[in-house]
Amino acid sequence: MFFPDHHNTHLKKYHAPYTKTSNDKNVARFWDRYLEKLREHGVKQAAMRWYVVRAEEYIRAAEGKKLAAQEVADITRYLEKMGRKGGISDWQFRQIVDAIQILLQTAKVACVSQVNWE
Repeated sequence: MFFPDHHNTHLKKYHAPYTKTSNDKNVARFWDRYLEKLREHGVKQAAMRWYVVRAEEYIRAAEGKKLAAQEVADITRYLEKMGRKGGISDWQFRQIVDAIQILLQTAKVACVSQVNWE
């Protein structure tokens, strides 16, 4: 189930899924900003859903640690884990990396510039 997106009805199906905390308007605005950043990075409409999925997977893997509290070690550990995961092609891994980088930029995580995104 997805949030209805009253401002961008053409993106309705790509909006963040309903979660316990999604009733907060700030959360909805955050996902709106994330989608805007995806557009700014040239992500195609058809791929946006997958970027959101990748971002949500990262958030779930953080096990309650807020995005603002993420550290280089947290990010690197997750990316290394995903890189070792079988069944992921090179383009999928690149999508994961890009989705997380844009997620953390959107959240203005302090250490985002210290991560080796290559």
